[in-house]
Amino acid sequence: MARQDTTFIQTESFPELGEKAAECFLEAYHSISDKRPVVTFPTGNTPTSFYEAMREKADKLDFIYLQLDEYIGLQPNSNRLFSRWISREILDPFEIPHEQRVTFRSDELFPEDEVARMQKWHDEYGPLDIAVVGIGVNGHIGFNEPPSDDKTHVRVVNLAPETLDLNDTYWKNEQKTPEKAYTLGMAEILKAKKIILLAYGISKASILKQAFEGELTPHIPASYLQNHPDVTIIADQDALSELKT
Repeated sequence: MARQDTTFIQTESFPELGEKAAECFLEAYHSISDKRPVVTFPTGNTPTSFYEAMREKADKLDFIYLQLDEYIGLQPNSNRLFSRWISREILDPFEIPHEQRVTFRSDELFPEDEVARMQKWHDEYGPLDIAVVGIGVNGHIGFNEPPSDDKTHVRVVNLAPETLDLNDTYWKNEQKTPEKAYTLGMAEILKAKKIILLAYGISKASILKQAFEGELTPHIPASYLQNHPDVTIIADQDALSELKT
């Protein structure tokens, strides 16, 4: 296993998590000089401090954004679209051109066509240079719900009950969360040259321990990050509390 290659950065506060994540991302970003980097970002509560720090620390960025995951069945004007969320937090502030935003079309009538389009784009223009991701309490990365192994590719997934519950809470039950979603597969995520994983709070302690000190298993998709040569985990003391690091 490549566990020894995993870097753990402990932070003392939520703002510091964002600052450290931004520093880590920008270091990786500036190390790429021969091309426009291809990157992906997560949604949710945990990365909000990261985006805030990015807006404070960086004056200009130029990259291609490949979307990590997206709900299926939402209209283009829905405020629940992850693509709109990411645009608001980082793509618009840095004026990333729309032609450099490669996103899932949630309202596509034939989802398998959308899967094929995104897989083709990744295979032709990828892999990712930097993948910033979160981790679900069930070990999902992106929307790679258990069971998902390291050979899963871009696809349609059925969201797990715990994911639906958390997403309903995030949106304050304004509308029913779509039960299906698109996601980059673990195979695409693991091909990224640099992976930065963000975790915050005691609710992530158990799954981090299982993912990074347990065996590789499709029942904890994040466990396959153990085999990646360049992973940085940025988390607070509570989230790291069960690890032996």
